[in-house]
Amino acid sequence: MIVWLNGSFSPGKSRRPGAMTVARRVAPATAADLDPVIHPTNRLRICALLHAAQEVEFGTLQKEIGVSASALSKQLSHLQDAGYVEKRRVLTDSRHHVWLKLTRGGRSAYTRHIAALRAILETAG
Repeated sequence: MIVWLNGSFSPGKSRRPGAMTVARRVAPATAADLDPVIHPTNRLRICALLHAAQEVEFGTLQKEIGVSASALSKQLSHLQDAGYVEKRRVLTDSRHHVWLKLTRGGRSAYTRHIAALRAILETAG
């Protein structure tokens, strides 16, 4: 597989006029590249929602995932222990709200995991 380092997907077509296109060969993603922390269904869904948004409030995430608060907390603990999710508590109108977001490492791990899933689907299809 060839990765274009300036973000373009074909040789000679760069995002900036006059920018040089540089390619590097990388090994295609395989099942071994699947992240065991992210792979369980609910954690994958959590990462997908957090990847799509800048930050998500705990109650909103719970509603979207469709699990109990305790089940969501347990899954978030696994992601936090891996350094993939960061939470911040905010006091609003005498209520505590917990806001969640993917860390830089979490975004990177999620992106690699999705690339591995796509590679598996491409080789299977």
